[in-house]
Amino acid sequence: MTSIRILLIAPHISYLLIAPHISYLLIVPHISYLLIVPHISYLLIAPHISYLLIAPHISYLLIAPHISYLLIAPHISYLLIAPHISYLLIAPHISYLLIAPHISYLLIAPHISYL
Repeated sequence: MTSIRILLIAPHISYLLIAPHISYLLIVPHISYLLIVPHISYLLIAPHISYLLIAPHISYLLIAPHISYLLIAPHISYLLIAPHISYLLIAPHISYLLIAPHISYLLIAPHISYL
């Protein structure tokens, strides 16, 4: 009888007694989500933490793009952080041209180099 009375007078207290997770959902949805589906909760409270759990590469892209590029496409990352290293990986002849033109000419056109 008491439970029926509580259900009629204060449904939210009743839910708390019968099914706490439903009650939390009504009173504090974000706490409820945290208990039922933490990844959805993190998405609501702190998207960057959520992305870190669900898809680290997206998270890194938001927090530190240079780290993200390093994971997804190292050549792009090197291009942003240290272009000369990037050129060395993608096109050594261009890299040599920037770092040491005389070595570059020797590789591309020996006759000009000797000149």
